[in-house]
Amino acid sequence: MSTIAGQQTTWLTQEAYDRLKAEHDQLAGTGRTEIAKKIEAAREEGDLKENGGYHAAKEEQGKMEARIRQLVQLLDDVMTSAPPLVELVLQAADGASWVVLAGSLPPGLAAGFYADITVELRRRYGAGAPKVAIDSSGAPLAAALAARPDLLKPNAEELAELTGFSDATSLEGDPLLAAHAARTLVTAGVGAVLATLGSKGALLVTAQGSWFAQSPPIVARSTVGAGDSALAGYLLSHLTGAA
Repeated sequence: MSTIAGQQTTWLTQEAYDRLKAEHDQLAGTGRTEIAKKIEAAREEGDLKENGGYHAAKEEQGKMEARIRQLVQLLDDVMTSAPPLVELVLQAADGASWVVLAGSLPPGLAAGFYADITVELRRRYGAGAPKVAIDSSGAPLAAALAARPDLLKPNAEELAELTGFSDATSLEGDPLLAAHAARTLVTAGVGAVLATLGSKGALLVTAQGSWFAQSPPIVARSTVGAGDSALAGYLLSHLTGAA
């Protein structure tokens, strides 16, 4: 669910809308019927001033009616389509082979933004949806796991955070341990994990196997963009049929 800042419009996916609508229908239908029966049964027990069951049922009825009013207002105000920013991404992705969702999120976007885009891409384009690569960190990267992206591109620190395996230094120094950690993500549904291990090299893990590569020794001037370059190289190779 997303809300546009400064406006009253709330955007819900169709799945979320259907879930809230089902809750409303249940409360407004069988929910009201059942609580009315509870109140009537309690009323028949006698003196209402000393009737704990009656007062409990009336309190439950009040809470239920408040929830029904809340759901009515929410369902009246929502738009059941992708939020504007997501919609722009979906339109730009039409016909693409890959969509790369990378970097930290700007203020105001929920941690699940990348995951939401992944889900919406597949819902809109079905079997023709582009593959999704996610290269982020912290909460957005963790939230992305639920959407099962086609590729995750963590560094050693992010891989350790995602999997709970040891620490970044240990993973960089032990490719087998790093491969084991990445394998847990693939087992959880991620298509492939491309893990960069600093100066030690890079690791690719898929359902078909694991591959570790090292670069020739160099004098590093800066590591800025190293992870981006690794991801770009992988995607280029995939597009040309080399990966």
